[in-house]
Amino acid sequence: MINRTFVVLAFAMFMAALGLGMVTPILPVHARSLGATGAQVGLTFSAFALTQVFISPWSGRLADRFGRKPFLIVGMLTYAAAAVG
Repeated sequence: MINRTFVVLAFAMFMAALGLGMVTPILPVHARSLGATGAQVGLTFSAFALTQVFISPWSGRLADRFGRKPFLIVGMLTYAAAAVG
């Protein structure tokens, strides 16, 4: 059951969770120090969730049509670019 694909996907999920886990506690403090209100901080967090809600069904259908591997690669590269930025 534990093959190369599983290890790569598990590592990708671990890195994504680690990235979110490190940003989530610090973002409100940092945003407040820049003058953001509580509502703006809340909108920042909800923007991620709303984007995921609206994009997931479409990307799932496209992944079923064109294959999952390209979507996983593009997703990991996009996440890496956002993390570096």
